[in-house]
Amino acid sequence: MRIAQISTLAAPVREEAYGSVESLIWLMTREFHRLGHEVTVFGAAGSVADGEVVATLPGPYGENDSLDDWHLCEWTNLCEAVKRSGRFDVMHSHAYLWGLPLDSLSHAPMVHTLHIIPEADSARLWALYPNACVTAITHHQWSAFPHLQPAAVIPHGVDAGQFTLRLNPEEYVFYLGRFEPGKGPCQAISAALAGRSVEGIFRAWPIWPPNQ
Repeated sequence: MRIAQISTLAAPVREEAYGSVESLIWLMTREFHRLGHEVTVFGAAGSVADGEVVATLPGPYGENDSLDDWHLCEWTNLCEAVKRSGRFDVMHSHAYLWGLPLDSLSHAPMVHTLHIIPEADSARLWALYPNACVTAITHHQWSAFPHLQPAAVIPHGVDAGQFTLRLNPEEYVFYLGRFEPGKGPCQAISAALAGRSVEGIFRAWPIWPPNQ
């Protein structure tokens, strides 16, 4: 199967990308390649992945003479991918749900995955295109909008081989994420303080754009 992966452009697609979506796309592309599929990744210059990489912009948002407006970066990448859609059997867009209006212009079926908790506008956009193929990353993700039913629930994948099983882990809690309500830092701090001998270690990892 010929698969197009349309990345977000917060970072280049790499194994250890700055952006979580970009690193996930790298992993998915590797696994599709192992299964014998032909995969093309559309993303920022500097992307590295198994298969073909189409660099639609010279860098992530505002870098290396790329566009400063991250919305324009995403739209440019999406449109360039759809322009080449005749080459593929399926197009998987990870660029929020912004690809929905482009469904009718694509020569290949499109799948859309939103990697954040949807806001009301995302639900309204999907409602405008009720026949679009939208997948969820958790059962809870779209629960606030029961009239919208994802085609499938596909949790984010993890390469378990990168992590060593420790039957007797050290006593600490590690928080990785932005300090904003949606990421649950207050709950993480409360959980750490609730442990008798647990030391909370918190690391802020700022990611742009703010709602990613």
